[in-house]
Amino acid sequence: MDHNINVSMWVPVITADMQRLYVGYSGFNIVAIGKATDVVGLSKEFQEMFVKASQFGTLDRSCLMTTVK
Repeated sequence: MDHNINVSMWVPVITADMQRLYVGYSGFNIVAIGKATDVVGLSKEFQEMFVKASQFGTLDRSCLMTTVK
């Protein structure tokens, strides 16, 4: 399902904390980002992936980006 949301991921290569991973979600409309986040975040597939990923680390913050006009 296409939610018209851009997802990008960054891993620091020069830092004291090499265990950090950044994932950014961006879109043109904060309402669309919110709806997509709800649909994806509550899906069975995402929940299974999130539980598996929690074995490797913890989520310490989350943020969204949108275009402001």
